[in-house]
Amino acid sequence: MLKSWWLYLGVSAGCLGATSAALGKCAGLYFEDRWGLRIFLYILMVLTNGGMLFLFSASMRHTSSLRATGVGSVDGASGACTHKGGLRQKYVFEVAYDGTDFCGFQLQPSVPTVQAALERSLCRFLHGMHRDHLVVQGAARTDSGVHARQQYVEFYSNRVLNEETFVRAMNSMLPSSIVTSALSPVEDDFNVRFTNGKIYTYDIHLDKYRDPFTCRYRHVPKNPAELDIDAMREGCQSFVGLRDFRLLTNKTDLALESSERMIYECKLGDIPGGIRVAVMGKGFLYKQVRNMVGVLIAVGYHKLDREDIDILLQGDETKLYNQKSQYQVAEGKGLCLQRVFLLDEQLPDSIFPV
Repeated sequence: MLKSWWLYLGVSAGCLGATSAALGKCAGLYFEDRWGLRIFLYILMVLTNGGMLFLFSASMRHTSSLRATGVGSVDGASGACTHKGGLRQKYVFEVAYDGTDFCGFQLQPSVPTVQAALERSLCRFLHGMHRDHLVVQGAARTDSGVHARQQYVEFYSNRVLNEETFVRAMNSMLPSSIVTSALSPVEDDFNVRFTNGKIYTYDIHLDKYRDPFTCRYRHVPKNPAELDIDAMREGCQSFVGLRDFRLLTNKTDLALESSERMIYECKLGDIPGGIRVAVMGKGFLYKQVRNMVGVLIAVGYHKLDREDIDILLQGDETKLYNQKSQYQVAEGKGLCLQRVFLLDEQLPDSIFPV
């Protein structure tokens, strides 16, 4: 209600400005011989100008105050969002999206991202809350063109939220390629990045002709009939366990991060018209799964074998001869973040069905 009141003041200031301009024009054009009336109109014009400046200044001061505070502030030590009334509530919600039209999940300047779309809708829903104070964070940062069937996102709210109202409102504002669900309040020390594991799947089309209903979500290899599926299935086993993926990531600066990752399960299963590579692990490096799939496709074409995979997973460039040149990083559209297991969730006994 307060926000609407200051909006009315701004509109009133604009109306007074228009009135002032009309009075000045009338006084100058239509009452040249009637000096008393002209002086009276000029006085009215000055008064309306003064009223316009007062209302406009008051409206701008209020707007600037909101913009500066974002209705709250961020505590630099904890990252917690605070408000005049005190600490705000942290929430986590589930989201699924078709990543075709987005340049990944994480916010980037001047390009469409899933996070940007979510933040715009959250700001509209949480009337007056600045995006910097939402502190939006996803459980995974999917790449450009990569999809998610289950992604978790955390944020701070400046008010208590109802799950049904939130989900309905968000889905009415978001593009059709993004759907939210399952809102829950969490403790302030909750961090959505800390998980028990994730499952990624990568779909590969094998039919002779590509399917227009699945081509946005599947990689279509050249000469799919030549792929040795059994060799690819055996190659999956080489990735299982604690492995060094230094040579199977597009991230070049690993000085402050270990390149070892635990893969609990990696299997290849059948889907209508194709195959699905499913990988369950504790965590993943940048484009790690897409590199893994690229290697498996090269194994399917007999450009690489399991011994080559073992060499790649030793993380030692001095032992390479031409393995890196024998495969290409698989494109993003076939990859999907299928499941995220938060710290209070147990991993499944088997990766399939997924």
